[in-house]
Amino acid sequence: MQATGVQARPVATVGGRRTATRAASSNGARPVAALEAGSRIRVTAPVKVYHVAKFKEGLDLQGREATVLKPDVRDYKHHDGKKHELSANLPVQVQFQVDGPDGKVIKVLAHLAEDEIEAL
Repeated sequence: MQATGVQARPVATVGGRRTATRAASSNGARPVAALEAGSRIRVTAPVKVYHVAKFKEGLDLQGREATVLKPDVRDYKHHDGKKHELSANLPVQVQFQVDGPDGKVIKVLAHLAEDEIEAL
């Protein structure tokens, strides 16, 4: 499923290594602002992550389904009991179940932007 009007944009690097390639899109999907922990989503934008050890060439997430762990990591409650607002640029934390090269299931965590996913 390819979104129209997709425009590539650079992503911040960590330690000089590019951690993901992303593209901005407006796909007309249901709003993800109403996501809750445990909701299912599908990645609609071309996103490739490189932090999974068994996929050194990168793991393409476009079209994959995942479970939402934290719908908005910007709302953070510190251990001191106070609520702090973080400036996360990729606020939706999700978990994928991916078959590894050896046939075992690998749990992959990723942070995604709201315009890269659609609610199922």
